[in-house]
Amino acid sequence: MLVQLPQQPQEERRFERKGERPSFEAALSRDLASVRVIAYGPIVGGVGKRVGDLAFAVVTAPAWGPLLLGALLVAQVRHAGTIHSALKADACVGYGGARFKRWRLHLSPPSAEIVPLNPQAQEAVAQPPEPIAGGRITWRDVIQRLPEMINILKGEMSLVGPRPVSDEDFEALRGGGKYYACARPGFVSASDCGPSDDPEALLCKYYAMRWNAALDVRIIWLALKRFRLSARVAEQRLPPEPE
Repeated sequence: MLVQLPQQPQEERRFERKGERPSFEAALSRDLASVRVIAYGPIVGGVGKRVGDLAFAVVTAPAWGPLLLGALLVAQVRHAGTIHSALKADACVGYGGARFKRWRLHLSPPSAEIVPLNPQAQEAVAQPPEPIAGGRITWRDVIQRLPEMINILKGEMSLVGPRPVSDEDFEALRGGGKYYACARPGFVSASDCGPSDDPEALLCKYYAMRWNAALDVRIIWLALKRFRLSARVAEQRLPPEPE
């Protein structure tokens, strides 16, 4: 971000030589220091990608809508009738660094509550871990992500894109953050295609620089190849270990 300063009169220049800064520049410096500036380019895919996401979400709504309502009722019963415990919103970073709430469904019933001695560690205990990238994608994983279809309808997410990250994870991307901020986070991402030795920042850069419709189709196809009905079935199909 470039800011053009007005020309300084001779009197203000004399004050600056003495170590005194004009009030305008001092206030501007404070404002710039308090604002996080994120460099990002035009949104990946543009209007065409957004129209495709919206059309897919609307056309498939008769399928995922009732499934989401049914899963929400089941999760609500497991969580003792409290919808706030079954349906949670995580603060994530979206296109251009804008914050949004990503909706997630938690099917597991609440377990014994662990109260840490350190208050700062309480949030880490409350947040369930994300699915392991090296594991299989099951129906449970898909149902837990179904509320993200609402984010797609609202324009906060896309069908394919980088997985939404929190503020802390976004800062960890460093140079890759500008590539992450060029796209809407996706319901399906490259991390769903299988384990990779490439860091997340490099995957974001590759997606932003090489995007086309064929790349989205390929990511969806590779994610579907990792889909299994349940994790138990996937474990049974593993070959026995050699003696």
